[in-house]
Amino acid sequence: MASTIAAITTGVGGVVTTADATGNLSLLSDTTTVVAVTSTGVAVTGTLSASGVSTFAAVNLSSTINSSAVTLYAVTNLGGF
Repeated sequence: MASTIAAITTGVGGVVTTADATGNLSLLSDTTTVVAVTSTGVAVTGTLSASGVSTFAAVNLSSTINSSAVTLYAVTNLGGF
């Protein structure tokens, strides 16, 4: 179990929170977990999107990558690098 913050999408809607002592947090859309934060990291269900600049401390590419799901982009300007 995890503490939760749920955005309720039925009835009059609203936000429902629950608490526990696990140290984990789940963000829900109604009853579906869309983001789970644990001591080992963050899991996103569905699509993660970002606008602007995204910075990652490290990227682990040691697992298998499904090439049919990868979009390649040409980098033309690295800002002086």
